[in-house]
Amino acid sequence: MIRVDKIIPGGFGLATAESGKKLFLWNALPGEDISEYNIIKRKTHYEEAIATQITTPSSHRTVPRDDCYLSTSPFQIMDYGYELSLKRDLVVEIFREHGISIAAPEVV
Repeated sequence: MIRVDKIIPGGFGLATAESGKKLFLWNALPGEDISEYNIIKRKTHYEEAIATQITTPSSHRTVPRDDCYLSTSPFQIMDYGYELSLKRDLVVEIFREHGISIAAPEVV
């Protein structure tokens, strides 16, 4: 079982696989425990996968509106307020990585 640490740009959940490689997970939210996933891409330093069995779902998880949500809008798996909060945190982190300090935008 693995635990999702955070969301990264593009909508992936970031975790560490049993192999020790970084794991970019579709269909996964921060704090969720994932017991099964299907690897769709293997690289030297990371793997990309789709979470298929979520043992401990996030309280922010919602049922996606579209069947093809992973390819069109991976953020459909979370409530809208949480989505805005995560995106705000991503913006602040991206600026910080480039040495720019900004105040977190307000979530409305």
